[in-house]
Amino acid sequence: MFFATANLAMAQLKVAYMDPQRVLNQLPERQQIEKELNDFIGQKRSELQAKTVDFQQQVADYQSKSNVLSEAEDKATQDSLSVLNQELQEFQRGIQNDLQQKRAELLRPIYERMDKAIKAVASSRNIDFVLNENTSYGDPIIYYSADKKLDITDAVVKQMNESK
Repeated sequence: MFFATANLAMAQLKVAYMDPQRVLNQLPERQQIEKELNDFIGQKRSELQAKTVDFQQQVADYQSKSNVLSEAEDKATQDSLSVLNQELQEFQRGIQNDLQQKRAELLRPIYERMDKAIKAVASSRNIDFVLNENTSYGDPIIYYSADKKLDITDAVVKQMNESK
């Protein structure tokens, strides 16, 4: 009796899937987001390059004067260069975090619109669950679907474009 009830409940569930990356690729604002990200990357790259050039110049200055420095001056300069090197490495690591934060900030409104569009499409089609076709690393979650009508990606794109 329990299995018959469970099978009946499962038979009534409607499941669909979609590919969020395909949705993002079809949105016209994607180009503007890519431009902003590329501008941000260029800015960070310039900052890193300036800091690297400054550090390299200070190392070259130290190397050219190291034979005339007193032992105390030599140690102080080496300590200062070590601190600058650590700061440069921390700045490099921070760039990746800054990029991830900027990307999330730029994509947040699109993901919010996508969520609303998914809910609208699912509601209009009486869908109980919508699965992501791929993981964030591109690994498939849906390996097989006998019915292509279960893919609501295009409907979500259409809904998002209509609800701008």
